Amino acid sequence: MPFKEDNKNNNDARHNEKNEDNKLNNQPFTDSPEKKRQKQGSPVLNEDVPQCSTSQKISENKNDGNNIPNWVAGSSPAKYLSLDELIKVHDSIEKMAIVHQIAVNPLCKVEDLRRQCPHSKLHETVKNDMQKAFWDLLRDDLSKNPPDKKNAFSLIVDLKNMITEHLESANLLNALSAVNEALDFEHLQNLFDKNALNLNEILGTILSVLERLCAPIRDELVIKLRSTEDTIELFKGIFELVELMKMDMANFALSQNRQLITSQSAKIEFEEFMKIYEMDKSVANNIRQWLCTLLKEFLKEKYLNIKEEKKSICLSHSDINELILKFYLELLISFSTKSIYSSFQFPETIKMDEKRIEELKNKLLQLELLSSSLFASINLAGRLAIESKQLFKIKLKNELIILLNDLNFINCSERLENIAIQCCKHCEKEFGENFGWNEERSKMLKQQILNFVNPEEPVRKIAMTRICDFIRQVLKQSGDPLKIPPGMSTFQTELASFTSRYYAIVMHNWNTFGRFYAQILDEEFNKLLEK
Repeated sequence: MPFKEDNKNNNDARHNEKNEDNKLNNQPFTDSPEKKRQKQGSPVLNEDVPQCSTSQKISENKNDGNNIPNWVAGSSPAKYLSLDELIKVHDSIEKMAIVHQIAVNPLCKVEDLRRQCPHSKLHETVKNDMQKAFWDLLRDDLSKNPPDKKNAFSLIVDLKNMITEHLESANLLNALSAVNEALDFEHLQNLFDKNALNLNEILGTILSVLERLCAPIRDELVIKLRSTEDTIELFKGIFELVELMKMDMANFALSQNRQLITSQSAKIEFEEFMKIYEMDKSVANNIRQWLCTLLKEFLKEKYLNIKEEKKSICLSHSDINELILKFYLELLISFSTKSIYSSFQFPETIKMDEKRIEELKNKLLQLELLSSSLFASINLAGRLAIESKQLFKIKLKNELIILLNDLNFINCSERLENIAIQCCKHCEKEFGENFGWNEERSKMLKQQILNFVNPEEPVRKIAMTRICDFIRQVLKQSGDPLKIPPGMSTFQTELASFTSRYYAIVMHNWNTFGRFYAQILDEEFNKLLEK
């Protein structure tokens, strides 16, 4: 039996949690740069349950804790979560995921949300086998002499109910009247009782009704079903069409209400996350580690001796915003700079975007190596050659983009070999001996590009610095015109496209959790001063 916490410890813990929650509620909201610009009227960058007993407890720590050293297990008392609390956590995460997907992805559709919770292979296998068995049984019934149409009649009734429910939910009353008129239940029942039910004729009538109601994108499926003579295949196709129509209607409703959902998404996500946080403070351990480390670095840079300057040290609102901005930059570039943050766990508060950010990291690597390779080629070709060949940079850029499309951290060395060969080939073709290009220059260029595998290589470091300067400028911008870094105008489109994608993720997260980050920084700052 797990050890229970002492009542006094429990009361103290609850009191501390209450104080933290009250502190968060009283914390002044840390606006993202986008929010500030909206308030000031500045321009914004455009973007390319089962029931269970509450007494049943699950312990986070196993009963054999005596065998684990204190420095491993920790000195904190055991924590407990009821099954009800676990279900609440699951529900909160699901709500956060759905709202977040709609908010950050303007092309989000209902089918995308369904893919977020994929069924297991076993579930899919059982479902497919059951459906196949059902349709095989129906085919056997209709193959009898005389045909047994009892199950087929029930299917037609179910089909009509599905269509009417769909139309009622969409408030399409005229279409509902047309369906009830075309598929009158009493008439169908009389035909069934007299054994005069012509299934293909009735299914054809249903298809005609659906054809008038469905979106143009489904016309191809309707035409295919019209040419289908097999009754079972016609049944299956019409059921599929009805499901697709439901999805189309849901997508339409989503598109109509997207602005409202997006405007409320930050509030919903924050509230759902705080429900989880109230049950278990450890769900914010990773983000706390990131912000605490950033804070320590910031204070070391700003103050020579923290202990001696305690009285004069302060953390202003602008300092907090600067630290949050640094957090977003480190989250994106730590893989390349090999900083201490590259070993940190991904922050919980932006976990919903982890996959998107990992994809953007690959894109950043591609952009970094693209610009580095072009810088190296231009440098060796010489100013005279470049001025005489105005399209040189654009042509080479387009060729390299094709080679870099599938580049990632695993195949980086291999792709750099191909990039080096292509750059040398292009320079030889464009300049030749007339501009002093020779085999020796090709060897120098190839070797330099192969050295780009090292993030600390000087040219690559310059390229990365300029890209980061632009990203920082976009995330921090207060309405001033954006300045393209020197030498990056050739990649203006690619740079803007990449940055706008990350900008959307950052601004949504900042608007959602800005106040929470401010609270963590404030807490950690006070702890550092107390030491």
